Amino acid sequence: MSPTLPPETLHQILKELSFRDLRNCVLVNHTWSISAIQLLWKNPFAFRYNGQKNYRHVPGKGKRIEWYEDSKRSLVDTYIWCLSDESKHSIKNSGVEIPNRIIQRRPTFNYPSILTTLNFTYLSDVIGFWLPTTITSDFPYYVVFRELCKMFMTDSPRLKVLEFTDTKAAELKFRKVNILPLTCYAPGANDFFSKIVKISCNAILQNEILYELALVAQNIEEINLQDCNKNKDAMAKFIQSQTKLKRIEIEINGPPTFYLAIQRALESKAPYLTHLSIIHKGYSYDSFRYSLSWLVKCEKLQELKLHSKTGFYENSYLHQASLKTFKNLKKLEFVLSNLNSDHISMIRKTDNRLSKLKIIWIRVNSPEIIQITPNLFSAINQTCINLIELELTVSPLALELITELFCNCQLLEEVRLHDGRIRILGETEILDISEHLIDWGG
Repeated sequence: MSPTLPPETLHQILKELSFRDLRNCVLVNHTWSISAIQLLWKNPFAFRYNGQKNYRHVPGKGKRIEWYEDSKRSLVDTYIWCLSDESKHSIKNSGVEIPNRIIQRRPTFNYPSILTTLNFTYLSDVIGFWLPTTITSDFPYYVVFRELCKMFMTDSPRLKVLEFTDTKAAELKFRKVNILPLTCYAPGANDFFSKIVKISCNAILQNEILYELALVAQNIEEINLQDCNKNKDAMAKFIQSQTKLKRIEIEINGPPTFYLAIQRALESKAPYLTHLSIIHKGYSYDSFRYSLSWLVKCEKLQELKLHSKTGFYENSYLHQASLKTFKNLKKLEFVLSNLNSDHISMIRKTDNRLSKLKIIWIRVNSPEIIQITPNLFSAINQTCINLIELELTVSPLALELITELFCNCQLLEEVRLHDGRIRILGETEILDISEHLIDWGG
């Protein structure tokens, strides 16, 4: 491959490479090194943790495990290397001896300036690996964490995304250390947090962390929440504090009280949302249905995902929203237990604006579904002629309806048909329709 490829082309190629291959690309020449470094260090935690299951739990792979842990230590080495002399002095005074190889050299690249995503949980994890095993006090950990965060706040202008990960995915030596409030009082904290545009969380955070975020990070545009059921009031306060919120994905795995608290916060942001995803896992209440009537306020909605496995999205919860025309909706997903007329009504209301449609349901061969299926196909044929992607559950009794669908939706580029044998929600077997193609062609 020519080393004189345009930087943009080279960047696109290197994006497809693994962590090991990218590290090798650093050694090719200066141009390749710059491109590879940009990819390796914009979210270095992702490279260290994506392969965790492969490296840590496979018997007989000791060398690969050692490489994995060494990789974590080298990550902290590099960032310590970039610290100011004053910060290094603070770490040394806390009782941690910094190796001479770090003190006596200056980094070739400004690694903090490349950082775009910071995972607080993984940062805590790698610091624990980096500290000497003789360290048992929390104080040195606090000092290292503080100095690194101060550097990120002042030297990482591209840092826009903060992540919090379930600690089960990281072997934290200091699990109970409350890390975020410490950073909130650092110099430049208000300016730093005001520039954050995305928060991703699949951990149970302490309430004070969410309250601090509500005070200092109010310009979030995208929120991704998973397994946050014990923080309903603090999470609601955090959502309500946002002034620019456009995209939100929530995974509900708790009792009705959690959704009720979040629902009020979501309703206050409904007029500004462009992307909404509500994924419900568990807790089926026959006498309780979660209302989504506030969807009628989502005037700017471009993408809507509603996933459930417990009957969460059946009944009249969607009736009011099904009467509204969503003028900007381009992507619509339903993954549910059963299909009803409100879902079909929402499809009709999109009026040929949809480019992607996904409808997966479990009770494929129930009498109600068999009766309603022709209406579903009719809605797609009449109001979804601009579809590019389609994913659909199809009963064997409805195969003859697919012919007309293909004739009407001529822009389709990707089609996935399911036969409804859903063992776990989201895991289905693809329906083999090849034997019918000749008949349809005739």
